[in-house]
Amino acid sequence: MKPVRISLAVLTVFAFVSLALAACGPAATPTAAPTAAPTVAPTATVPSNPNLILATTTSTQDSGLLDVLIPLFEQETGYTVQTVAVGSGQAMTMGQEGNADVLLVHSPSAEVTFMAAGWGKDRVLVMHNDFIVVGPASDPAKIQGLAPVDAFKAIAAAGATFISRGDNSGTNTKELGLWKSAKLDPAGSKAAWYVESGQGMGATLTIASEKSAYTLTDRATFLANQANLQLVILVEKDNALLNVYHVITIDPAKWPKVNYDGAIAFLKFMTEPSTQDVIGKFGVDKYGQQLFIPDAGKTDADFGLPAVPTATPQGGAALAVTGLVGKELSLAEADLRALTVASITADQPKIGTVTFTGVRLSDLMAAAAVDPAAVSLVLTGSDGYSATIDLATVKACADCMVAFTDTPGTFLSVMPGQAGKLWVKGLVKLEFK
Repeated sequence: MKPVRISLAVLTVFAFVSLALAACGPAATPTAAPTAAPTVAPTATVPSNPNLILATTTSTQDSGLLDVLIPLFEQETGYTVQTVAVGSGQAMTMGQEGNADVLLVHSPSAEVTFMAAGWGKDRVLVMHNDFIVVGPASDPAKIQGLAPVDAFKAIAAAGATFISRGDNSGTNTKELGLWKSAKLDPAGSKAAWYVESGQGMGATLTIASEKSAYTLTDRATFLANQANLQLVILVEKDNALLNVYHVITIDPAKWPKVNYDGAIAFLKFMTEPSTQDVIGKFGVDKYGQQLFIPDAGKTDADFGLPAVPTATPQGGAALAVTGLVGKELSLAEADLRALTVASITADQPKIGTVTFTGVRLSDLMAAAAVDPAAVSLVLTGSDGYSATIDLATVKACADCMVAFTDTPGTFLSVMPGQAGKLWVKGLVKLEFK
């Protein structure tokens, strides 16, 4: 055993001397930090249902915009997004079947029908770009500089190959509308020069390039793929080529299992000023121009589009917040949903245990800047009924809220632990006294 003890001692001394010499040497130069941006943990708590299915047009995917926006949304909210990039028509079909929670689409006429049927609950304008007609530089049909309808007529007259998506997408719908305006029906007549790809925008552009053909595309997808295409822009910048994008949430009254909270979170994210700024800057550094123009706060009427029905009837009741407040409010359902929405389970005096979704009174009080001198709250319904409660009781009630109901645009005061008379149906006014 003695040789072993000597060996260990020698090794120990050697290690000590080595450490001492290292300490006397020059300090090590720190390794440079990696240039890649660090991953920032989400600032929000993880939602109770973190999985969100987004059905979207292929143009937002093929252009690369969603590759930028989705990670930001996931980081900010804690949701995990499953993106299904299909044509707008297919995306709306997914919504009708309850297979998507939220849509990002660009087919206004089809959206009108979708909303009128009650499949969508909320619909907001988020951005626009434009469609363009592209084709080979040789331009055999001589369409360069023509109006869109005249260009389509010229393509048909020349029998030049045209590649249609043929997939009921927003782009396909726009294209068919232009043929209709030109009083032509190449799809119905099965014209030999008219080819339906049945694929997304990126794939359709590739086919058009390979066949030296014309096609209609959104500008963003074309610019994102231009380096790999033998196509040029021939018709552009016409009002008939406007391409408008909306976010639509699926109505939980139709499909109770949809992730409506997640859908609203995505809608709010897409309309946030910071997100709108990202949208506006996307592609500028690479292409020298905006690929999408941010439009939060605008309406279809701003673009000359017809007013469309939404799940909330026009002229529906708004909630007034008035009295001793620093800021009087008049809130439609969309305005309330733009605030912090919460879900609670409470015992309704006449029904029993129910789950309610709405905006807490504490958040509404903060938004209205209720005067410290206020001592009571009067709740008034659309039928003129009113009930009064001490404000101190309201402040002590963490789950008291203005809840949404199954009838769009109408509200209910949810007052856990309070008498049934304070659960006011058709709530239209909160007055602080």
